[in-house]
Amino acid sequence: MDTYFIDYDLHKKGEHDYQKLFLALGLFGAVRMLESLWCIKRSGTSCLLLHDHFRQFIHPDDALSVSRVDDWAMSGTTATPSEGPKNTK
Repeated sequence: MDTYFIDYDLHKKGEHDYQKLFLALGLFGAVRMLESLWCIKRSGTSCLLLHDHFRQFIHPDDALSVSRVDDWAMSGTTATPSEGPKNTK
């Protein structure tokens, strides 16, 4: 199972409903590590497929990045990739 980080900049806050994005991340079992950084663990996918899936839930002016990672360091985060889903709002 691969670990992916999903990061975004939402430029249309207040103008666009992002609840569908947060619901989609929750359905994937995403863990929110920072305000705009989430982590998911998936098999049989790619960064491009995940990008294309989540892109549909944000405004065209927003930014989205998906990275497959195998090593990281962090501090002060809400959760870590090894933890299960929580704090998904």
